[in-house]
Amino acid sequence: DILGDTLAKIAAEKAGIIKPGRPCVMSDLPLEARRVIRARCHEMEAPLYEHGKHWDVESSDPNPREMPGAIQRLNAKAAIVACRLVCPDLTESQLKSGIETAKLPGRFEVRECQGKTWIFDGAHNEQATEHLVATMQERFPNARVSVLFGMLDGHDPEPVVRRLSAVAHEMVTVPINWTRTCNPEHLAEVAAKYFSKVS
Repeated sequence: DILGDTLAKIAAEKAGIIKPGRPCVMSDLPLEARRVIRARCHEMEAPLYEHGKHWDVESSDPNPREMPGAIQRLNAKAAIVACRLVCPDLTESQLKSGIETAKLPGRFEVRECQGKTWIFDGAHNEQATEHLVATMQERFPNARVSVLFGMLDGHDPEPVVRRLSAVAHEMVTVPINWTRTCNPEHLAEVAAKYFSKVS
């Protein structure tokens, strides 16, 4: 509703942050979005550093192994590249320390409570949920998972629920404490298509 209904429109809005002559670090994006970012960088004469062309996750230490899941390791590496461009005097030790002490609240945030493992994640669309599921399979491949699920109204719950069903056996739908919460009963109806146990 705000950024646009295509990847190109969304990328154009996001590309508004690109400043004349300032470096831009671009992570792994769909081609449609890449084209928009490239065009904006060309227009602004901003040097562009693209994932897969100028950098990748495996090249040079510090490798962000501490980050949970492939998408966060990719994001961390993009941050490292950006830091090196802005502060070229940063040492490997400083970069490594930054990665090791980084916190990502709400992004595969793992907590232990009363003998159970809780994972908090703000995934709210299919792509983010795909990354969440991949990280879950990587970190907890044999876990028996129950999902406590709430969503904002305006997002399509079906692809999210479908992706989550690959790693979970049960879904409990709840409201979010905000005016734009999606009705839990609606979420439960969607979840019933993919989960045998829904409440």
